[in-house]
Amino acid sequence: GRIAEEKGLLTAVDAMVYLREKEVLSGWKFIIAGHGPYEETVRAYIEKKDAGDIVEMVGFCKKGSVKWKELMQSAAVAVLPSIWYDNSPIAISESMAFHTPVIVSDLGGTKEMIQDGKSGYVFKARDPHDLAQKMRYFIENEDLITEMGEKAYARVIEINNEEHYYKKLMTIYDSAIAQNKKEV
Repeated sequence: GRIAEEKGLLTAVDAMVYLREKEVLSGWKFIIAGHGPYEETVRAYIEKKDAGDIVEMVGFCKKGSVKWKELMQSAAVAVLPSIWYDNSPIAISESMAFHTPVIVSDLGGTKEMIQDGKSGYVFKARDPHDLAQKMRYFIENEDLITEMGEKAYARVIEINNEEHYYKKLMTIYDSAIAQNKKEV
């Protein structure tokens, strides 16, 4: 994705450092794929926190490329730590389509895409300790990855279903038309 300040990547680095201090990572690594205006800041922050062993920046991976598919298929959990009001990032749907549970911040529409505690977790934006706690659930109970991954897949099918969209859109249109008739 795009590496920008609003993506909250420094929160994720801090969460990983906290987990390392608690000695619970046992081989886990946070992978950042993408490029953007905040890339050098994130690299410098990783270096400052001496977190190069637990946080890796792999650069831009073109969607559909071999590298992208490998990353998507090997991810145990997807983390979108946004500190702004993301609406509906494709990265969430893509991860869920790969049977990957997702951890998202409580800002914007991302929290509506998952079912907290079922297909992923919602954490308090800008709170590395809360994010670390959600990550720790998966680290300490790897069965959750498979269980929630299946629910994430079912959820993405549910929310991206054409018939579902059509019905929802028609309900909105019907409501707008009815409201307009009342005002005329």
